[in-house]
Amino acid sequence: LSLAAWAAEALAFYCLLQWLDAGASLPFAALAFAGAMLAGALSFLPAGLGGMEAAMVSLLLWQGMAPAQAVAATILIRLTTLWFAVALGVAALSSSRGPQAQPS
Repeated sequence: LSLAAWAAEALAFYCLLQWLDAGASLPFAALAFAGAMLAGALSFLPAGLGGMEAAMVSLLLWQGMAPAQAVAATILIRLTTLWFAVALGVAALSSSRGPQAQPS
């Protein structure tokens, strides 16, 4: 399931790059996303914050994207993959708790 989820995120990154008219191929998008994920994991910060973004922007700039496009792509993919999942998790956790019993 994790592999399928990561593949879907890489595909979403590719679609985002196409939408931004970056001209990146699917293999590059998948490798850039996976490489940035590894860089984020090596940062030892929660969700790879900072490390993943720096690696992703660097890889996109190396590919020849304009700096504004590279930053926009990085911010958008992180908003849609990381923070959307966090929001769903918070909503699921808060709804699963239900009403709390009051102590007597």
